[in-house]
Amino acid sequence: MQRLKYRITTLAPILIADTKGGNNYVTTAEFIPGSSILGLLAAKYVKLNSLVNSAHTDEGFQKFFLSDKLRFDNAYIISKNERDEIINNLPIPLSVQYDKDDKTRVYDLLFQEPKENDEKIQTKPFSEFGIINGNTVYYQPVKKSLNFHHERDPKTGSTKKGLIFNYESINSKQVFEGYILGDKNIIEEFKSNFGTPFEARIGRSRNVQYGRVKFEFVDKIEELKVEIKNLTDVTLTFLSDVILYDDNGFSTTDESVLLTYLRKKIINNSHAFEVIKYFTKDNVIENYVSVWKLKRPSEVSFKAGSCFLLKGITVGDKTKLEELQKEGIGERRNEGYGRIVFNYQKAEINSAENCNEIIIKVTKPSFPIPDIAKEKLKMIIQDLLIKQTRYKAINDENSFTDKSSLAKSKSLVSRLESFVKGSPRKDEFDIKLKLIRKTAIEKLERCRMSRDSFYNWLLKKNDITASKILEDTKMTKVREILNDISYNVENDSNFNNKLYKEYFLTFFSALRKSLKRIGG
Repeated sequence: MQRLKYRITTLAPILIADTKGGNNYVTTAEFIPGSSILGLLAAKYVKLNSLVNSAHTDEGFQKFFLSDKLRFDNAYIISKNERDEIINNLPIPLSVQYDKDDKTRVYDLLFQEPKENDEKIQTKPFSEFGIINGNTVYYQPVKKSLNFHHERDPKTGSTKKGLIFNYESINSKQVFEGYILGDKNIIEEFKSNFGTPFEARIGRSRNVQYGRVKFEFVDKIEELKVEIKNLTDVTLTFLSDVILYDDNGFSTTDESVLLTYLRKKIINNSHAFEVIKYFTKDNVIENYVSVWKLKRPSEVSFKAGSCFLLKGITVGDKTKLEELQKEGIGERRNEGYGRIVFNYQKAEINSAENCNEIIIKVTKPSFPIPDIAKEKLKMIIQDLLIKQTRYKAINDENSFTDKSSLAKSKSLVSRLESFVKGSPRKDEFDIKLKLIRKTAIEKLERCRMSRDSFYNWLLKKNDITASKILEDTKMTKVREILNDISYNVENDSNFNNKLYKEYFLTFFSALRKSLKRIGG
C-alpha cells in the first residue's frame, strides 16, 4: 500500500460541525475529517471535468470516490520540533493522562495506577492532539474562536433581531496534514487530475465567511511501512473514529463486538486472546451530503483515542497485525474511519511538553492601502469589537453570583433593558437608573455582582469602550491594523456608545433567560 500526504492551510475560520451543539450553538470538530477531504476533492474533480450533472457516469469519479480503492484519512494539526522538522500530530490515547495539578507529569493508565503516598493521583485526559516520542508526550492545541451571528429568518432571508446564533470555528492560519492511501498506480492517476496548490471551501457556512482553505499535495508517493515489535502485551490505539456493525447491521460500541471482529481478522481460531484493560468513549457521527442535500443516517462509533491492552497475541499473529494496521478496521474506511496502530503506547511515558506551533507569516504589501480597503477593514474591526463586547456581556452574566431577589421580578430586568434602548449614552442610562423607585433599588442592591451590589455595579460599569477591549494582548495585530488605516476608534464616540448598548442589551437578554431557567 502507498500513501500521498496532503496539506490543508486554513485561510479563513472553518467550521466542521459536530453533534455537541444545540439549537442556537454550533461547535466544531478540531480536525478535518477524511469525509470532508473526499467531498472537497470530489467537488474539484467535478468542476475540472465539467461533470455537474453526470459525475456518477464518469469512470474516474467512480474509481476515485465511489469505490474503496482510495482511502482519505483525517487531517490533524501539525507542529515543528526543535530542529524545525514537521511533526504529524495524532489523537492522544485516552489512557494517557496528566496530573490535574501538574500537566508535565503524565501516566499511561493502561499500564499503571498513579499513586503518591498511597493516595491515588487525580488525572485528566489531554484535549489536544500530539505525538508520543520516547517517554514524553508532545501536545499541540487547535486554536478556536466563538463567533456571534443574528439568526436568519428562512422566510424573509433577513436577520431576526435579538436572536443570537453562536458558531465555534477553527481559526485561520493553522496547518493540518493527512494521507490519501491506495495502490501506487491509482494514486498517481488520481493526483494527475489536480494541479496544486489550489484554494477551496470546506465545512459549514462555506458560502459566506467560513471555510476558505489552501489544499496541496506534499512529498512524494511513498510506501506505507509497518513493523510491529514486542508481542507480549500489545496495545491497540484508534487514530480515528471506528465504526463497527453488530450481527443485525447496526453500528455499536460494544467491546464484545470489537473483540469478535479482531479475533476473526487476526486469528484463525487457533488460540484465544483477550482485552485485559481499555479506555473508550462513544461518539455520534453525522455527515451532510451536499449532493443529496440531506444528512446521512447517524452512526455511533468508538471515539479516536480509544485504546486497549491485549493479552494472548503470539508471534504467529505478527503478519496479520501489520496487515490490519495498514488496512484499518470497521466500516467507511475510505472516509478516514478505522485507522489504528499497534504498540504505539509505552509504559515508560512520564512527561509532557507543548509543541512548537507553526506560524504562518503574512507579508505586508509595500503599496498604500486603498480607501475602499480601509473602509472594509474598519467595518471588520468594528464587527470584531462588537462580538467581543457581546462575548464579555455573556461571560459577565454567567459570573453573576446572586440573582435570587430578581427571580420574581423579570419585569424589572425588562425595564432596565428599556432604559438602555432609550438611552444613546451610558450617562443617560445612569440618570434613569437613579430615578427608579426605592423598592426597585433595594431589589437590585440585594443582588450581588462579585463583591459589589448589582445596583452599584450597573452605575460603575463604564469600561465598555473600544480602548478597553483593545488592551487585550490578543488584540496586538488589530491595533497595528487600526494604525495602518489611520482610524482612531477610541475617539469614535458614536461607535463607543454603540458598544455600550450592545453590551447591556446582550447582558439583560442573557439575564432574562437565566431567570427563566431558575423559575422566575
